[in-house]
Amino acid sequence: MAYDKNFMNAIFSDREYIAKMTTEEKRQNFFTMCRNISKQYPTDVQMFNITKINQADVVDVFADKLYTGGRPPKWIYTKSSGMEKGAKGSDSINKKLLNEYCKWKHMSVKDVENAFILFPDDFKKDLAEFEKYLKDIKSED
Repeated sequence: MAYDKNFMNAIFSDREYIAKMTTEEKRQNFFTMCRNISKQYPTDVQMFNITKINQADVVDVFADKLYTGGRPPKWIYTKSSGMEKGAKGSDSINKKLLNEYCKWKHMSVKDVENAFILFPDDFKKDLAEFEKYLKDIKSED
């Protein structure tokens, strides 16, 4: 059996359905479940991201944790994180300022670009503070 379309709905609403699934069926749905749940609970999913873990037991843990008895929450059906939204505005940042910021934070350019994509508001605020800091230093000279 491949991915079961009713599986994610059952995580939130049907304990019997999950209980009747075989270990193999749970294992086959594990990756997709983790991918969907990581939108809202990334640290919880990362804790179970271990190669030799019993995937069927992890499915049972999440089924117990997320059971509401009702419909799945809306975040299940949305795209993951702000990747698309943040990537559009990343070209508007001054590359020279970005390189200075990388040196100051001891980070690679790729790490800083990913921070901008994943946390655009926080990153813009931090970058604005850094730019103000640079202007203050230059004005003191």
